[in-house]
Amino acid sequence: MPDPMPREVIDFSPEGLGSGPAHPGRNRLLIAGAAAAVIVIGTFTGLSTIRSARYELYPPLATWTFYGSAYASKYLAFVPVETRSNVLISRSANPQATGSYTRLQKLTAAQQAIFSKYARLRAVPFVDFGNKYALTGSGFLPSLLEHQTWIQIAADLRNPASLTGQAILGTANYITAAICALTGDQPARACTPVVRSLLGHGNGTSGTVVNLVPQLPASSG
Repeated sequence: MPDPMPREVIDFSPEGLGSGPAHPGRNRLLIAGAAAAVIVIGTFTGLSTIRSARYELYPPLATWTFYGSAYASKYLAFVPVETRSNVLISRSANPQATGSYTRLQKLTAAQQAIFSKYARLRAVPFVDFGNKYALTGSGFLPSLLEHQTWIQIAADLRNPASLTGQAILGTANYITAAICALTGDQPARACTPVVRSLLGHGNGTSGTVVNLVPQLPASSG
Protein backbone atom coordinates (compact mmCIF):
# COMPACT_ATOMS: atom_id res chain seq x y z
CA MET A 1 0.00 0.00 0.00
CA PRO A 2 1.28 3.49 -0.63
CA ASP A 3 3.04 4.74 2.48
CA PRO A 4 3.14 8.52 2.86
CA MET A 5 5.63 8.44 5.72
CA PRO A 6 9.16 9.80 5.31
CA ARG A 7 11.26 7.28 3.41
CA GLU A 8 12.94 5.18 6.07
CA VAL A 9 15.09 2.09 6.43
CA ILE A 10 16.21 0.58 9.73
CA ASP A 11 18.53 -2.26 10.72
CA PHE A 12 18.55 -4.76 13.58
CA SER A 13 21.50 -7.01 12.75
CA PRO A 14 24.14 -8.73 14.84
CA GLU A 15 26.73 -8.15 12.14
CA GLY A 16 25.82 -4.54 11.47
CA LEU A 17 25.53 -2.90 8.08
CA GLY A 18 28.71 -0.91 8.05
CA SER A 19 27.21 2.35 9.25
CA GLY A 20 27.54 3.89 12.66
CA PRO A 21 29.54 2.66 15.66
CA ALA A 22 29.83 -1.00 16.56
CA HIS A 23 27.78 -2.24 19.51
CA PRO A 24 29.32 -5.49 20.80
CA GLY A 25 26.79 -7.85 22.32
CA ARG A 26 23.79 -6.07 20.88
CA ASN A 27 21.68 -6.79 17.84
CA ARG A 28 21.28 -4.10 15.24
CA LEU A 29 17.95 -3.08 13.74
CA LEU A 30 17.59 -1.48 10.33
CA ILE A 31 14.11 -0.01 10.02
CA ALA A 32 11.94 1.97 7.74
CA GLY A 33 9.08 3.21 9.83
CA ALA A 34 8.35 1.39 13.17
CA ALA A 35 8.41 2.67 16.74
CA ALA A 36 5.85 1.01 18.99
CA ALA A 37 7.68 -2.29 19.40
CA VAL A 38 11.18 -0.99 20.07
CA ILE A 39 9.95 1.37 22.78
CA VAL A 40 9.28 -1.61 25.09
CA ILE A 41 12.90 -2.80 24.72
CA GLY A 42 14.70 0.54 24.96
CA THR A 43 14.34 4.31 25.30
CA PHE A 44 14.06 7.01 22.66
CA THR A 45 15.17 10.61 23.06
CA GLY A 46 14.47 13.33 20.53
CA LEU A 47 11.59 11.45 18.89
CA SER A 48 9.32 14.02 17.23
CA THR A 49 5.75 14.04 16.01
CA ILE A 50 5.16 15.10 12.41
CA ARG A 51 2.56 15.02 9.69
CA SER A 52 3.46 12.74 6.80
CA ALA A 53 3.96 14.06 3.29
CA ARG A 54 0.95 14.60 1.04
CA TYR A 55 1.96 11.68 -1.14
CA GLU A 56 -0.10 9.25 -3.21
CA LEU A 57 -3.45 8.14 -1.76
CA TYR A 58 -3.49 9.58 1.72
CA PRO A 59 -3.70 13.02 3.32
CA PRO A 60 -0.98 13.98 5.83
CA LEU A 61 -1.14 11.50 8.71
CA ALA A 62 -0.15 11.96 12.35
CA THR A 63 3.06 10.00 12.85
CA TRP A 64 6.64 10.06 14.22
CA THR A 65 10.01 10.83 12.74
CA PHE A 66 13.22 9.12 13.81
CA TYR A 67 15.33 11.85 12.22
CA GLY A 68 17.49 13.49 14.89
CA SER A 69 16.49 10.95 17.55
CA ALA A 70 18.61 8.60 19.65
CA TYR A 71 17.84 5.15 21.01
CA ALA A 72 19.38 3.41 24.01
CA SER A 73 19.02 -0.30 24.76
CA LYS A 74 21.27 -3.00 26.15
CA TYR A 75 19.69 -5.43 23.70
CA LEU A 76 19.53 -3.53 20.40
CA ALA A 77 21.33 -0.96 18.28
CA PHE A 78 18.68 0.93 16.36
CA VAL A 79 19.77 2.39 13.00
CA PRO A 80 17.04 4.48 11.33
CA VAL A 81 17.54 6.10 7.94
CA GLU A 82 15.05 8.65 6.65
CA THR A 83 15.88 9.51 3.08
CA ARG A 84 13.23 12.19 2.53
CA SER A 85 11.39 14.72 4.66
CA ASN A 86 7.76 15.81 4.41
CA VAL A 87 8.82 19.24 3.06
CA LEU A 88 8.66 20.00 -0.68
CA ILE A 89 11.84 21.33 -2.29
CA SER A 90 9.83 24.20 -3.80
CA ARG A 91 6.28 25.51 -3.98
CA SER A 92 6.01 24.30 -7.55
CA ALA A 93 7.28 20.77 -6.84
CA ASN A 94 4.94 17.90 -7.62
CA PRO A 95 3.81 16.44 -4.28
CA GLN A 96 3.21 13.06 -5.93
CA ALA A 97 6.88 12.63 -6.84
CA THR A 98 9.27 11.19 -4.23
CA GLY A 99 12.08 13.41 -5.48
CA SER A 100 10.02 16.52 -4.73
CA TYR A 101 10.76 16.21 -1.01
CA THR A 102 13.96 17.44 0.60
CA ARG A 103 16.63 14.80 1.12
CA LEU A 104 17.59 13.99 4.71
CA GLN A 105 19.88 10.95 4.65
CA LYS A 106 21.35 8.43 2.22
CA LEU A 107 21.69 4.69 2.60
CA THR A 108 25.24 3.39 2.82
CA ALA A 109 26.30 0.87 0.20
CA ALA A 110 25.82 -1.95 2.73
CA GLN A 111 22.35 -0.71 3.70
CA GLN A 112 21.36 -0.36 0.06
CA ALA A 113 22.47 -3.94 -0.55
CA ILE A 114 20.22 -5.18 2.28
CA PHE A 115 17.29 -3.13 0.98
CA SER A 116 17.78 -4.30 -2.61
CA LYS A 117 18.06 -7.94 -1.56
CA TYR A 118 15.10 -8.20 0.77
CA ALA A 119 12.74 -5.38 -0.27
CA ARG A 120 12.17 -6.74 -3.74
CA LEU A 121 9.26 -4.39 -4.40
CA ARG A 122 11.44 -1.50 -3.17
CA ALA A 123 8.64 -0.65 -0.78
CA VAL A 124 8.77 1.38 2.40
CA PRO A 125 8.58 1.23 5.32
CA PHE A 126 11.20 -1.53 5.36
CA VAL A 127 12.56 -3.25 8.47
CA ASP A 128 15.42 -5.75 8.53
CA PHE A 129 15.86 -7.84 11.68
CA GLY A 130 19.37 -9.28 11.63
CA ASN A 131 18.82 -10.69 8.13
CA LYS A 132 16.45 -13.22 9.72
CA TYR A 133 13.15 -11.39 9.44
CA ALA A 134 11.91 -8.51 7.33
CA LEU A 135 8.87 -6.26 7.20
CA THR A 136 8.26 -4.64 3.84
CA GLY A 137 5.48 -2.14 3.43
CA SER A 138 2.91 -1.22 6.03
CA GLY A 139 1.57 -3.92 8.32
CA PHE A 140 -1.83 -2.22 8.36
CA LEU A 141 -3.85 0.18 6.23
CA PRO A 142 -2.67 3.80 6.67
CA SER A 143 -6.23 4.90 5.96
CA LEU A 144 -7.03 3.89 9.55
CA LEU A 145 -5.06 6.96 10.66
CA GLU A 146 -6.79 9.45 8.37
CA HIS A 147 -8.19 12.54 10.11
CA GLN A 148 -6.90 11.40 13.50
CA THR A 149 -4.69 13.36 15.89
CA TRP A 150 -1.77 11.92 17.83
CA ILE A 151 -3.94 12.00 20.97
CA GLN A 152 -6.70 10.03 19.28
CA ILE A 153 -4.24 7.43 17.98
CA ALA A 154 -2.67 7.13 21.44
CA ALA A 155 -6.13 6.58 22.92
CA ASP A 156 -6.76 3.81 20.38
CA LEU A 157 -3.51 2.13 21.43
CA ARG A 158 -4.93 1.93 24.94
CA ASN A 159 -8.10 0.36 23.52
CA PRO A 160 -7.23 -2.93 21.80
CA ALA A 161 -10.89 -3.30 20.81
CA SER A 162 -10.60 -0.35 18.41
CA LEU A 163 -9.76 -1.01 14.76
CA THR A 164 -6.73 1.28 14.90
CA GLY A 165 -5.51 -0.27 18.15
CA GLN A 166 -5.87 -3.80 16.78
CA ALA A 167 -4.00 -2.91 13.58
CA ILE A 168 -1.06 -1.10 15.17
CA LEU A 169 -0.68 -3.38 18.18
CA GLY A 170 -1.00 -6.48 16.01
CA THR A 171 1.87 -5.34 13.79
CA ALA A 172 3.88 -4.27 16.84
CA ASN A 173 3.49 -7.75 18.33
CA TYR A 174 5.05 -9.34 15.24
CA ILE A 175 7.89 -6.80 15.32
CA THR A 176 8.42 -7.57 19.01
CA ALA A 177 8.48 -11.29 18.25
CA ALA A 178 11.20 -10.79 15.64
CA ILE A 179 13.25 -8.70 18.06
CA CYS A 180 12.86 -11.36 20.75
CA ALA A 181 14.19 -13.95 18.30
CA LEU A 182 17.34 -11.83 17.98
CA THR A 183 17.79 -11.13 21.69
CA GLY A 184 17.28 -14.64 23.04
CA ASP A 185 13.80 -13.73 24.31
CA GLN A 186 15.02 -10.79 26.36
CA PRO A 187 13.64 -8.83 28.10
CA ALA A 188 11.14 -11.33 29.44
CA ARG A 189 8.49 -8.67 30.09
CA ALA A 190 8.29 -8.02 26.34
CA CYS A 191 9.04 -11.54 25.08
CA THR A 192 5.99 -13.25 26.52
CA PRO A 193 4.96 -16.78 25.48
CA VAL A 194 2.14 -15.33 23.36
CA VAL A 195 4.52 -12.99 21.51
CA ARG A 196 7.13 -15.72 21.00
CA SER A 197 4.50 -18.04 19.53
CA LEU A 198 3.63 -15.63 16.70
CA LEU A 199 6.55 -16.57 14.45
CA GLY A 200 6.43 -20.32 15.04
CA HIS A 201 9.31 -22.65 15.81
CA GLY A 202 12.43 -22.39 13.66
CA ASN A 203 11.47 -19.39 11.52
CA GLY A 204 14.31 -17.15 10.45
CA THR A 205 17.04 -19.68 11.11
CA SER A 206 17.50 -21.38 7.76
CA GLY A 207 19.26 -18.56 5.94
CA THR A 208 16.02 -17.37 4.35
CA VAL A 209 14.60 -14.06 5.54
CA VAL A 210 11.03 -14.55 6.76
CA ASN A 211 8.35 -11.91 6.12
CA LEU A 212 6.68 -11.09 9.42
CA VAL A 213 3.19 -10.36 8.08
CA PRO A 214 1.53 -10.75 4.69
CA GLN A 215 2.91 -7.94 2.56
CA LEU A 216 0.48 -5.20 1.66
CA PRO A 217 0.97 -3.13 -1.49
CA ALA A 218 3.34 -0.30 -0.60
CA SER A 219 4.89 2.76 -2.16
CA SER A 220 8.12 2.47 -4.06
CA GLY A 221 11.23 3.93 -2.43
